[in-house]
Amino acid sequence: MKLETDRMPVKEPAIKEDTSKISLPLGLVGFPEITEAEIVFVEEELPFMRLHSSGEAQVHFLVLNPMGILPDYEIELVDQDIAYLGIQSAEDVLLLNIATVHASNPLKISVNLIGPIVINRKTRVGKQVVIGNHMDFSARHMLFEEPAAEA
Repeated sequence: MKLETDRMPVKEPAIKEDTSKISLPLGLVGFPEITEAEIVFVEEELPFMRLHSSGEAQVHFLVLNPMGILPDYEIELVDQDIAYLGIQSAEDVLLLNIATVHASNPLKISVNLIGPIVINRKTRVGKQVVIGNHMDFSARHMLFEEPAAEA
């Protein structure tokens, strides 16, 4: 299944702050213990959101829904991931990519495009996957980079 991110509707909340609980039964890459999380939407931070782990491990990730932001980002999901998540159509999918704010320059932000978190909007079950066309993208795609201010 191919998902064209520039043609899918962006479903951002119209409220100041909201949270959505999701289940990640297989955890995240490098964090298998994170099986439950909340997506935190803060209007002033959009298009960025925060993914907060639930339970003992308090891990937080900056995430981004690439819809409308990365028009050339078209992913291929393998049949096994589609079946695992119970995806019936592109409308079922919420796609989140983990973003990194670089410590050396907080105005430098990269996004992992090869390992998105794919969530079934109906069941709220998600899985971090390696997309079938991973060779077309980067795990460190520069989203935003502004020169650091000189001291």
